Order: sequence, then C-alpha cells, then structure tokens
Amino acid sequence: MTTPDINERYVLVQDGMSMYYLIVTVKGTYNPAAANATVYANGEPMTKLNSPGWWGTTSPGPHEIAVHIRNADHTVRWDLKDPDAESARFPRTLTPEQFNERSGDDDMWFSLYSAAREPTEPTVVPVDGPWIVLQDAPLPPDAKATPTWTASLPTTLTKRGEYRHLFPGYLSGLRNHLADIIKRMPYVTGCYNQDQVLKVYMTVPLEVPEKKWVTPLTLDKRRRPKPVLREITVDRHFHLPVPDQVQGSSQADALKNWDEQVEHWTGVVESASVKACSACHGRGHVLDGAEGYIPTK
Repeated sequence: MTTPDINERYVLVQDGMSMYYLIVTVKGTYNPAAANATVYANGEPMTKLNSPGWWGTTSPGPHEIAVHIRNADHTVRWDLKDPDAESARFPRTLTPEQFNERSGDDDMWFSLYSAAREPTEPTVVPVDGPWIVLQDAPLPPDAKATPTWTASLPTTLTKRGEYRHLFPGYLSGLRNHLADIIKRMPYVTGCYNQDQVLKVYMTVPLEVPEKKWVTPLTLDKRRRPKPVLREITVDRHFHLPVPDQVQGSSQADALKNWDEQVEHWTGVVESASVKACSACHGRGHVLDGAEGYIPTK
C-alpha cells in the first residue's frame, strides 16, 4: 500500500491491537505520554504501550480519539488538624481566601491546617482524524541508501521491520556525513569530527593577488630581486556544533530534517570561504554566518 505522508495520521493494526501515536500538538502543546493524561478511544480508556506516545486498544477501529488531561484539584477550604486547638485566632475552618491572607507571612499555618480538595473536570483535547489504517506497510524503495534509522517501536512490533519508517526515531551519523562533504568544499584544508563538534580549517586567498619582491638565487649564485605575483592567503578555523543524531516523527520527517541540517552547516562553511579583504590582509574580515562558531582564543 502507499506510504502515508508524514502529516497524515495512521493507526497500526497488529494481532487485534489498534495502535495510535499521539504525541502531537492540538490546540496548544500537550504530551499524552505524561502521567497526568489518559487517552480514550470511542469513550473507552486506552492502554499506554511501552514506547512513549503510543496507545492501544483491542476494539476495532479507527476510533474517535480524545486526550483527557488532569487538572489540579480545587481547594474548597482549610481544616484545623487538631480540633482541640480551635480558638478565635485558629478557627476550625478557613476559606481559601482567609487561609491565603494568614499564611502569606508565616508557614506555621501549613503545619496547623490541611487542605480539603475536590477533583476538577479534566481538559479534553480531541485528536481529529481521519485515520489511515495500516495492516502492512512496506519500507520506502530507497531505504537502503539512507542514513542509519533507529525507530521507537512498541514492544508488539519490535520484530516487524516493515513498520519502522512510520514511527518516531532518529537518523545517526550526521557529523561524519557533513565532515565528508565539507572536506571537499573550496578552500577547506581539514574537517575533523572531534569533541562532539566539527573542527573546520580553511585557507582563503586575498581578493586581489599582490606582487611581492623576492630575491631568488640564480644558477650563478647571485641574488637578483624581481617582482613576483604570488597568492597571499589567510587561515581560518572555527567549530561547528553539529548534532550527530537527527530526530523525526517518521523516517521521512527525519530525512527532511537531515537535509535541512546539511544545507545549514554547508551554508555556514560556504559563507566563511569568501576571499579575505586585501586592504587589511584578512585581519578585519567578518565571517558572515560563521562568526558565532569561531573558537575563543
């Protein structure tokens, strides 16, 4: 079947279990994997699976999904812990407003009173469909040519490799990949993956070559000064904090993020490869786009 786009929502059906990935942003930010959230399918509570963000149900689907986010209980009053201590100063009960007035300057009130609370209604966030049902999802045709993909699979699907590209995960090896690309870029003399950064070394020429007087030795061992046009160069060195892993909600999403990372970091190196200012021999040149990555001397 056709692999869905990364923005489409899908439900994986395996051994009678319908599984949904529900870490998404709907009407604000929330995380259904958090302890204070419960997910319902057609009004029935779902089971939280071992992989974060995944929920399952054994009822046939697709379902109407709703996330219930628990809110803090509402404080209705404060009760005196020891009724025998009741007095004009310490009433048996205090309203929340009265307690706040008294406890603002003295923590003693928290040791004398306990809060009486009642639950509040949860915030209900519907996760709209439509949902695409996947009972078998083949790997992308070019999967072997992509960087190493590590997916977060529910336990029930750890041996089903045909689903991995649809799950959240990460691509690894970006720093080495970028190092190979940057080494071949103009004026780059070295690029090394060390200390969790890419260390880039460049030698760029001046904008205008200069004539310098040299006095070469001739065959008769006489030194005869003459003007020679030679290239004056300037060394540059900077560190790029390139991540080694690229995250994604699916393999396609991670590949998109991977390409964006490659474009960004090669752009930084390209901007730093501009020829040096002849007027100051490169001493006053600002590395446009790369100045934030120059090591502190």
